[in-house]
Amino acid sequence: MLPDILLNYTDFFQPLNLFNYITFRAIGALLTALLISFIFGPFIISM
Repeated sequence: MLPDILLNYTDFFQPLNLFNYITFRAIGALLTALLISFIFGPFIISM
């Protein structure tokens, strides 16, 4: 959803064109999932 919003502004800020690439989106999703698992993982394991 965020990349879809940011793609509207690629005419004004060229680095936002990175969101056009599926590999960049996949790496972003991977890092987001990794961060969430590092934050909530210890809490879930200790339950």
